[in-house]
Amino acid sequence: MKTHHKIIASLGILLFVSGCGGGGSDSTTATVIFKNVATDTDVCALWNDQQVGPIQPGGSSSVTADPGANTMQWTNCNGTNLTNVSTLDVEAGHTYTYTYDPADYNGGTGGTCDYYYDQFKCGEVVNGIEYIGGLVPDECSCPTGTTFDSVDTVTAGGPWNMCICD
Repeated sequence: MKTHHKIIASLGILLFVSGCGGGGSDSTTATVIFKNVATDTDVCALWNDQQVGPIQPGGSSSVTADPGANTMQWTNCNGTNLTNVSTLDVEAGHTYTYTYDPADYNGGTGGTCDYYYDQFKCGEVVNGIEYIGGLVPDECSCPTGTTFDSVDTVTAGGPWNMCICD
């Protein structure tokens, strides 16, 4: 009988954790929103090589995404790439926003930095866990409000700059 109660208690915890999430389209997919803050040009997003758009200035579009690694790139909708390809991890049940702002791509950052900057939520508490830092590709500087800590050469897709929230 003792073992039976432990299994039920463990199952209850499992169901509670799997029921957590927030903002995505359902518990098995993520929602990805693409925003264009340019003032004078339409852009398209390539999400896993599928065109999303055109997205007019000030407009947005969204897709439902499978969890895990996905690829993203901004184009001018006519075959010219505006940014490099980025690999982005998404989690089921969450919503992600990627913004195209031409000012972000004129600084020689390689066009990938803003995707990572959008993910920084310094001080935000989610499910009792406070966000205190994150990783950006090594060609990106740490975003405003963070400080460079070290280089991570172990995590897949790196090297990464480790940035700690101020």
